[in-house]
Amino acid sequence: MNEIWKDIKNFEGLYQVSNFGRVKCLEHKCPGRYKGKYRTVKEHMMTCVENKTNGYLYVVIIQPKFNCLTFYQVVIC
Repeated sequence: MNEIWKDIKNFEGLYQVSNFGRVKCLEHKCPGRYKGKYRTVKEHMMTCVENKTNGYLYVVIIQPKFNCLTFYQVVIC
């Protein structure tokens, strides 16, 4: 079976989710430490973290602003 990747709603071109439930960050430029400087973030797989209170898995999405999305919110998109 082939893995199919689709953009996450409101994060098109930055993050994708697959039909296997994996999440990846796509290569993109983001602001660096110094004003006017940018750095390139390479494509990589995201890690799901378990919330110790309720047991839900979540993914931290940082671009364009800090967001924590539960894993089922990402997959449903």
